[in-house]
Amino acid sequence: MARPIVLQCDASDYGVGAVLCHEFPGGELRPIFFASKTLSRAERNYAQVHKEALAIIFGIKKFNKFLQGQKFTIETDSKPLLTLFGHNKSVPTMVNAKMGYNSFKL
Repeated sequence: MARPIVLQCDASDYGVGAVLCHEFPGGELRPIFFASKTLSRAERNYAQVHKEALAIIFGIKKFNKFLQGQKFTIETDSKPLLTLFGHNKSVPTMVNAKMGYNSFKL
């Protein structure tokens, strides 16, 4: 049986980052891949909640080969995003269209 997948995402004033992890028994997370990018001048002007959402979209796009069609958990420190990506919610159509995929399960 495959181990659960966790995508950890975060944003700062100047960049976004994502870590793809496997979850082991006992809740231990072990990183598989890391990715980050510097925000453009325009992206730096985004509200923090939009930067956090951008980090999630960046992580999903970056690791799409591993995530597409798989159930996975997104971890972020952004409380406002819970309304968008909360427990037992499907990916909003707008976000799915932005990512260019229709086969993600969260």
